[in-house]
Amino acid sequence: MNDLNIFFIVSLCFLSGCSQAIEQNKINAYFDNSSNLKYQLPRSGVENILFIDTRFDLNPALFSCYNYIMNRVEVYNAETTDFLYHIQFEEFGPNAIRPSKYHLFQNYLVIIDDLKIFAIVNNQGEILDKFNGREIKINREPNSFLYRLQASPTFGMSKQIDYERNKLFAHISRWDVSILSDEFYTENKNTILEIDLQSLEYSPLKIPYPPEILKYKPIINENLTRGYPLITFSRQKIIYNYPFNNRIYIYDLINQKNSSIEAKSAYTEQEVPEVSKSMDKRQISEWDVNQLRFNQVIYDPFRNLYLRTHSYFNKTLKKRIYFLMIFDEKFNTLEELRLPDECHTNYYPAPNGIMFHFRHPTDENNIHFKKLVIE
Repeated sequence: MNDLNIFFIVSLCFLSGCSQAIEQNKINAYFDNSSNLKYQLPRSGVENILFIDTRFDLNPALFSCYNYIMNRVEVYNAETTDFLYHIQFEEFGPNAIRPSKYHLFQNYLVIIDDLKIFAIVNNQGEILDKFNGREIKINREPNSFLYRLQASPTFGMSKQIDYERNKLFAHISRWDVSILSDEFYTENKNTILEIDLQSLEYSPLKIPYPPEILKYKPIINENLTRGYPLITFSRQKIIYNYPFNNRIYIYDLINQKNSSIEAKSAYTEQEVPEVSKSMDKRQISEWDVNQLRFNQVIYDPFRNLYLRTHSYFNKTLKKRIYFLMIFDEKFNTLEELRLPDECHTNYYPAPNGIMFHFRHPTDENNIHFKKLVIE
């Protein structure tokens, strides 16, 4: 399927076919431009913000962002957009922290820092507890394999947390085996770690890499994070996927069983093609930039739905085209729609809709969100 055909099908859908699909599936999704939110950044611009996080389930709901220039997390009221406070981290010494991922609770933060230190930090920036994520012994025995905690390239750790049991699910990988070898994927039987956020005790889940990941090794070898599972927790299940294809994997925490399902797009290919053996490293990196990309599955607890964005590079339009798929609890597709060009692929379920982070071309001092309404 070439770019012109894909673009024609998508355009035709928006002109005529989408209304029939919405009527059949009893769901209507649209952007409400009258409900945009804007957070004014104190003494910093958008270019200083590395990542953001939201807690629409709290009262008051909180929005936060990490300012990497100031090395602090800035916290806002998510509904009024008022600035509340900031959490400053130490730059040097034994308590120095530079987050590569974090998640905001009401009275503390959970952080994975650049050195793979897993830490609990209070609202004054003080470390309450921590462990070394670079040397994790699963069985706590002298000869057990060593694992390393990895910060998956997801939309924030909030999607990886079981709030009722206070557990976090994070990616780990063995580091006694070369990531360039097939054995790294075939022998690694534990790819996700369950961490108790109160005791910091942890235990592995028997979730291996899927066999098909070996097809994408040339890409992973040039960008290691492309081989990390994208993890979400919901309803006693671990939902995870990879950027290479449409397949969604489900691990049932109660039965301890794995399953998977194909979640096919109506408008794009379903997987990244295999890399040509004639390509060198530079060609692989350039080729990968323009390939199909599936993002993390997000659970929407307010409507009991699952969401996933994906994109492909349209050579005719010379830009990426982004889509959002909406699934029911059994991963039946309810709707698939093309996203506006200005929308980022990071978004956050809220009680009255899905809040999409979007780029404002003339405003570099505020972070903007627009609301997708699902009826």
